[in-house]
Amino acid sequence: MKMTFALTRSLLGLCLCLGVGQASQAPQQQEPPPEQLPFHPDALKVPADWSGKAVLAELFTGSECPPCVGADFGFDGLLETYPSKYLAILVYHLPIPRPDPMINPATEKRQGFYEIRSTPTVVIDGNKLTPGGGGRAAAKPLYDNYRSEIDPRLTSEAIVAISASATLSGEELQVKCDFSKVIEGAEYNVALVQAEENYKGYNGILFHRMVVRDIKTIGASESATAVFNLAESEKAADGYITEFENTSTRFKGFKFPVRHNKIDRENLKAVVFVQDTNTKQVYNAFVAEVSKVK
Repeated sequence: MKMTFALTRSLLGLCLCLGVGQASQAPQQQEPPPEQLPFHPDALKVPADWSGKAVLAELFTGSECPPCVGADFGFDGLLETYPSKYLAILVYHLPIPRPDPMINPATEKRQGFYEIRSTPTVVIDGNKLTPGGGGRAAAKPLYDNYRSEIDPRLTSEAIVAISASATLSGEELQVKCDFSKVIEGAEYNVALVQAEENYKGYNGILFHRMVVRDIKTIGASESATAVFNLAESEKAADGYITEFENTSTRFKGFKFPVRHNKIDRENLKAVVFVQDTNTKQVYNAFVAEVSKVK
């Protein structure tokens, strides 16, 4: 019986391929893997008059937010288009519309700074864009919109020049920063960023990029150092998640099945940026790769 069934199946397949017994069918298009970018990002044409200005693009998103998918993929496209010397990216995870296991005190701090109430929200150099989201099909139009805001800013003056180096020794990450000048009324910030975190939430996104893990404001001086203790940053995020579980009135009784407060030591960057505290204007940004002391 097994041989007969196998033979029958083979003959049936042959007949279908040859069009015997029924009309041939066009091959069905397969859906792309959920982690695959649904469009081909354009190449960057560096402005001839670029003077050292790096744009800061910030995305407030959530792994449980279906309309955030388009924005997430749009930002993934930006990462492929722009080398980090031209564009610095920060992605904050918020518990909107449902709890997100990548929340931490830094995400709340920046949410309050911009008064963010919905996801996805995109901020380019301190300017909030018109809200817009969607699924995978919306990724390319959103990407194009982000680029229309980013590209003209690349030709603007670099009001302050920034350079930085980041070194990880054990649990301590030191980010040494140099600035060309001190600007009154500006904050000098350093964000601890994980280049990629693997987690599948309700919206289906598998790989979350440029996830902000912590932020420190350093003294406004021409040379300053930000020091992160990674174990303490993880502990602060864990405590923040616990507090959310215990105090949230909207999600009363909710408990995270998993917590993504752990920081991948092999996958870190430091983003330094100078921003006006009143106008929110970002004067410049710099992305430092993290090197490890052996």
